[in-house]
Amino acid sequence: MLIALQRPDATRVAGYRAWQAMGRQITKGAKGIAILCPAPIKGKTEQGDDAVIALRFRTGWVFDQADTTGDDLPALTVHAVEGERYATLLRRLIEIAERGGLRVAFKDRLVWDANGVSYGDGRIELKRGNPAGNLCKTLCHEIAHERMHRAEERRTFTTQQIECQAEAVAYCLCATLDVPTPNTPTYLALYKVSRATLAANLDAIRAGVAAIMGEIAPLIDAEAA
Repeated sequence: MLIALQRPDATRVAGYRAWQAMGRQITKGAKGIAILCPAPIKGKTEQGDDAVIALRFRTGWVFDQADTTGDDLPALTVHAVEGERYATLLRRLIEIAERGGLRVAFKDRLVWDANGVSYGDGRIELKRGNPAGNLCKTLCHEIAHERMHRAEERRTFTTQQIECQAEAVAYCLCATLDVPTPNTPTYLALYKVSRATLAANLDAIRAGVAAIMGEIAPLIDAEAA
């Protein structure tokens, strides 16, 4: 919302370091877009365990792609995955996500013109009108973010790390559910994810797949029946 208010024509936005990781530099004199970033305050529980005891927000800055120069970004060509089976599967995935405490909503337009967005607080938004099969994969991706990348992780990990982890988890889940993922290579290329990047994040990916697989186990059993 803050991005739309300040820069209605923004297409892709990212922070200074995220643009650098994609081989691009901020144009001298470019004006950043102010956003609110979670800044958890750490402390101790009564039992002496480390914990987040309060959550405040600080101002952060992102820049639109138009204010950067450098390496070309891969074109986001979206291959449609359609069929009634995927529409049924999507409804079941949403039910499972919501039973697990997540909130899934459909919007005509999302920030950054994305196909799906998660906020690290249990909210997921999907772009209305996209093919059902694509939405199945997008929902798996956003569920991975919500389960693996809450506020603290989003402050600690790089954009490349969290997108690598979420997309790889979604790919594995979709393989189990027999959902094609023709757009995954382009998505990973957008964040310059290499084999080395995947290898470095393998432990997190395995843990994410194992955790979410437990949630969708009833769906996997139903698909196999």
